[in-house]
Amino acid sequence: MAAFNEWRDWAEKTSADYGFHVAVTWWDESVHRDMGTLVHDHGVSSFKHFHGV
Repeated sequence: MAAFNEWRDWAEKTSADYGFHVAVTWWDESVHRDMGTLVHDHGVSSFKHFHGV
C-alpha cells in the first residue's frame, strides 16, 4: 500500500489519464488483503504476479 500511495501521489500531478498495473512480488495474507483494498477502494483492476520456479 505504501508503494501504491507513493506512485498515486506522483501520478496526481500529471494532466494525463493513467491507470495502475500492480506487481505482486511476494505473497502472504497482507498482500491478499491489500489487493482487495486496491480493487474496492482505489479501482485497480490489473495485477501481475511474479514467482520463482
